[in-house]
Amino acid sequence: SGDAAAAEDDAMLAYAASIDVVVISHLHADHHLGVFVLLELRALARERCVAGAEHALPIVGPQAFLDFFRRMMRDVFADLWERVAGAVVLVPCDEGTPATGGDGAAPWRREFWHERRRETGEGAAASPLDAAFERLGVTSLAMFQVDHPAFAFGAEICIADRSSSPFRLVFSGDTQPCATLTAACAGADLVIHEATFADGLEAEARAKRHSTVGEAIAAASTARAVLLNHFSQRYPKLPSVAATSGADDAEGGDQQQHRQRRPTVGVAFDLMCVPSVGRDMAALEAATPAFQALLEEYDRWGDGTSKRLRDGA
Repeated sequence: SGDAAAAEDDAMLAYAASIDVVVISHLHADHHLGVFVLLELRALARERCVAGAEHALPIVGPQAFLDFFRRMMRDVFADLWERVAGAVVLVPCDEGTPATGGDGAAPWRREFWHERRRETGEGAAASPLDAAFERLGVTSLAMFQVDHPAFAFGAEICIADRSSSPFRLVFSGDTQPCATLTAACAGADLVIHEATFADGLEAEARAKRHSTVGEAIAAASTARAVLLNHFSQRYPKLPSVAATSGADDAEGGDQQQHRQRRPTVGVAFDLMCVPSVGRDMAALEAATPAFQALLEEYDRWGDGTSKRLRDGA
């Protein structure tokens, strides 16, 4: 109905307006083209005075992406740029003086710290990025190089938690196993890690500079939880997380201790929301076999009709 469609539109605009920061990991199109759709929604939200849309939107990413973004806005989305130009702030993650490296001698890592306004009456935060950090409770954002083409970065985000030490989230972006990512994952509360290829396809993963399921879990072995994503569309089945993570169950004491330290492992899907890492990640891990069974059933059905469609028959 018209009312239902209007409600869906309102929900979509509210969702777009609720986004405080966009972080772009690298230049491959599947990781950034959606930003132009987001900006169209943000423009509509601002025009309709949707709460949250009045804030400027920082976009953090490699300078090469920001240059591409400016060209697209100039040459393709000029009308859209007129509507959002004053409400978008571009923040390069590989410009200036990095915390380490930047000249090829060491991996690049740049850190953005939230400059908290103390009780001195100084007023609002100094920049749109700092203002977004204030709203989100973010204390720092670090961008670090990973091993993948197209100016690839991972991200480490620390979020204030009054009940304990800051909550630390690590996002791998696209990468094959690398020391910078493993170091960032150590002791993290949640790692969102790509797992493009199933175990047994290590050679193909290496050729594409991606990770397998087992490699992703190994990188996050000392984290509290790991959420796997970015599964290759070549394989309708969900990669076997249980086979990877539980392979040492029958081993001796040392292996059993390693098993006990294994992080909670879940698999991501589009539009997923995980409000509580402790409760919801455990439930997600428990549901993984059901997801696998569902996709295996789909795969069997795909031997018929959907296979012919994929093959163009």
